[in-house]
Amino acid sequence: WLGTQASINIAKVLSIQELMNSTPRHYYDEHGVVGPFIDNEVRILNVYALAHHFRESGTVYEEDCPITEEQVFLDESTTTEGCERIIPSICDVHSIYEYIADYGGEDGVSMFHQELEYQLREGGPLSIQFEVYPSYYTTHGNLYNPSNSELEFIPLGGHYVIATALGTLDRFLALECQDTQLENKYF
Repeated sequence: WLGTQASINIAKVLSIQELMNSTPRHYYDEHGVVGPFIDNEVRILNVYALAHHFRESGTVYEEDCPITEEQVFLDESTTTEGCERIIPSICDVHSIYEYIADYGGEDGVSMFHQELEYQLREGGPLSIQFEVYPSYYTTHGNLYNPSNSELEFIPLGGHYVIATALGTLDRFLALECQDTQLENKYF
């Protein structure tokens, strides 16, 4: 996830479109999707490269570069020259797979979730990548919780959202997230 600088105007939304527009084209595949690896042979995770890119170039506010519904991933029609750029002072990547490797299965997952909660409470909004299953597109009440039977199948791919708050739904811990379709969903 990406923790942002403390001086950000929390009443405004960061531009996801600008992040997509400024992402180097070689990160995208032929379908306009940022895959899990920059280079399948070297196996460098794209999330680390994206974090480095974000640390270097930052983004602007949504009002300066709004999301484009027709071509979400590569809209270069809006220039952000002269706009206020938000460049993070902290931009760390935490991978659940690294926690599992370091602490074991259940302990690693538990440690990762504790760190996620801490970072969201103390550091502000976070960018989260998660696996997408078919039910994501048919969420009821904007709650995304894949079923056990879905988890047995290969996911449709990774997806990024901005986690903005912690909360509970039906006594379960949930994250309130802003999706690239400008909807709030709960995970």
